[in-house]
Amino acid sequence: MSKTTAIGKSLLLSTLLALAFQCQERARTTSASASNAQNDPVVTVDPIEDPFLREVYYETPSDARDPNRFNTDNTLYPIGKSYYYEVQHRDKEGRERWVEVLDWNALDDWRWVEGSKPVAMSPMGVRMVVQPSPNSFNQAFPDAKVSVAAYEYLTNQGPIQQVELVALVENARNIYLTPPRSFHFKVLEFSPYPYVKFPLDSIRKWADRRLIAHSFSDTALIAWPKGLLVGRFTYYNRGKVLLNTQHMGKLRCHWIRGIGAYGTGHTCSADFYFHPKYGFVRMRFHNVDSSSTAFELYRVD
Repeated sequence: MSKTTAIGKSLLLSTLLALAFQCQERARTTSASASNAQNDPVVTVDPIEDPFLREVYYETPSDARDPNRFNTDNTLYPIGKSYYYEVQHRDKEGRERWVEVLDWNALDDWRWVEGSKPVAMSPMGVRMVVQPSPNSFNQAFPDAKVSVAAYEYLTNQGPIQQVELVALVENARNIYLTPPRSFHFKVLEFSPYPYVKFPLDSIRKWADRRLIAHSFSDTALIAWPKGLLVGRFTYYNRGKVLLNTQHMGKLRCHWIRGIGAYGTGHTCSADFYFHPKYGFVRMRFHNVDSSSTAFELYRVD
C-alpha cells in the first residue's frame, strides 16, 4: 500500500458527525420534492417501524483489547483485499468530464480539464483496501465501531502517494461503505452511501440519516448559512438483476436504489448493484447538482 496519510479535517469531522448521529437519532417522516433521477418515486423518507431498519447496526465484539476486532469477521472486505474501480463523471448535460488535481495534499485544489480527454493527474479510478488497526483513523476516532478503508487514487501515471481513509461497516446485519469525497468527489458527501441490509432476499426497504458538516457547504452543490445539514435517505431493494459488466462478466446482483432529500429542496439518488462475492460491483450516483458519478469494479485481489 502507498504511504498512508490522514484525510482532511472536513472529512474527519463529517465522518465523526455521521457516526455520532446514527448512534443517537432515529429516522422521522419527512417529505420533499421529486428526485432528479428519472422514474424515481416521490422523495419521501418513509416511517419505518423496525429500529433495525432505521439506522446502521454497529457490532460490539466481546474482546475490546483486540485492535482488529471490527475487522476479524469481515468476509467481503477483509484486511488487505483490494477492490479496483473505474470512475466516470458526467455533467448535467451528460458530457464526460475529467479533472486535474493540482495538489494531492489539498482537498479542493483541482480544476476541470478543458476538452474530453484526461490529463496526467486526472483520477481515472480508485483502489479500496481495508486497513489493519491501529491506524490514523482509529487515533482520530478511538470509539468508532468501524473498519477503516483506504482509497488510493489511480491516474494514467500510476497511483498517487496519498490516500483517503474512510469508515466501513461490515457485519452479519449490514454493510455500509463511505465513498471517496476528496476533490470533485466532494459531491458524493450529499448522496446516499452504498448500504445494504441482510437478508436481502426478504428486506425490501431501510433508511439512514446523516449530518453534513458546514465545511461541505458549496454554492455549486448545496449552500447553507451555518451549522449542520441533515440528509435523509430511503433505500429500496429492487430485487435481483443480471448485470452485464465489462470486466467481471455477467453477475447476478441485488439492485438497490437510494433516494436522498434535504430541507433545502435538493434531492439526489444512487443505484447500487451488490454481489454476494464481490460486494458493490457498480455504483451510480445521481448527484445534487444533476451531474452523475459512476464506479465500475474491474479487479479484486
